Amino acid sequence: LKPFKEAEIQNALEKYRKLIKALGQRNSTPVPVFQPPVPVFQQNFLTQIRDKTIVVNIRDIAAFYFESGLVHLFTFAGSKYPLFKKLEYIESACDPDRFFRINRQMLINRDALLSMEPYFHRKIVLQLKIDLPEKPIVSRLKVSSFKEWLEKRV
Repeated sequence: LKPFKEAEIQNALEKYRKLIKALGQRNSTPVPVFQPPVPVFQQNFLTQIRDKTIVVNIRDIAAFYFESGLVHLFTFAGSKYPLFKKLEYIESACDPDRFFRINRQMLINRDALLSMEPYFHRKIVLQLKIDLPEKPIVSRLKVSSFKEWLEKRV
């Protein structure tokens, strides 16, 4: 240990007491612990039809479907619009509590689902509130995570 003088210890203790007293007079709410930022998800998608740009709100989208090298979005109203984005980007931009990627071609909205039935090889076929060009089939590898997602509270 270093040699010390009693006066130095006395000064250090006095300084400590002053700090404690000053902190005690402040608002005694605990210092917040670091919390990760709340993720922000896309609220609208822009789509181009001829010379017109259309804004589609995320709440109006029932599903995204990849077909012939292009992603289309389907609304609850039955409209179909092309999106010039990759399905991977759309999946990351959408709230995972609302949208689930059931297979390589489709991302569906929780609110678009009506029912589901067993399909071949432990897959599930979905009944949706909208019509898609192809049957919405949950791939065998995603069936258990899809069911967990459905039961999760939103």
